[in-house]
Amino acid sequence: MGCKENRIHLNILSPEDSWDLFKKTAGTDLDSPEFEAVACEVARECQGLPLALVIVARALEDHNISKEVLARYGMGLCLFHNVYTLDEARGDADTFTKNLINSRLLLKCDEDGFVKMHDVVRDTAKLISSSGNEELFNFMAQAGSALEEWPCRDTHFESYTAVSVMFNDIKRLPDEPVCPKLQTLLLQENRNLIEIPSGFFNRINTLKVLDISGLPVLSLPPSIRLLENLCTLYLDRCKSRYFHIRTQEAGNT
Repeated sequence: MGCKENRIHLNILSPEDSWDLFKKTAGTDLDSPEFEAVACEVARECQGLPLALVIVARALEDHNISKEVLARYGMGLCLFHNVYTLDEARGDADTFTKNLINSRLLLKCDEDGFVKMHDVVRDTAKLISSSGNEELFNFMAQAGSALEEWPCRDTHFESYTAVSVMFNDIKRLPDEPVCPKLQTLLLQENRNLIEIPSGFFNRINTLKVLDISGLPVLSLPPSIRLLENLCTLYLDRCKSRYFHIRTQEAGNT
């Protein structure tokens, strides 16, 4: 039996109707100053096509950020001046987040101890931080990108000051990555990463913040002893409550 082809025509929406549909689908406060200009531009780029508007708007989800994590990372990176205890760092982190909320770069969160960052702001920050201005910073952020392997890039990792590959499915790390400027490494919640290679930290001796929370590792590699600048080591939700540092394996230096 033949099937009769039926075509459904989708009319282009007016700019006003496009914006209304975008706001309703996004389900967030897009009338606030921090997002309105950018969100309007995104809606215009969809050129009034209803399906495109719905898909893009649904992608604008908020991200919760722990103030406690900000305090610990900030203290490890010496971002707070004249701060010598974690309680002092928490106080500065609270002031820091309040200033960002007042500047419309963060949003208040219903959950106590957290703030929100909108995807629009997050992606803009990622774009700026990966712009290649090595005098300021050079980040690589591939959190939650469904990675199963350590990310391979045409360029090397020598210029990165921060790498985030958390919330992926990475199963193996490189044996000895060359990252002479790296200060922050976020590996948390890679649930199938069961071991860190013995020489992994041999050439990352500038590291200040290391987060391996939620990893099923039972021991730390001998090269972790080389991290003389390490100030923050996050081990929350790891499989073992008691870590030991492995001895140097035969054949390795």
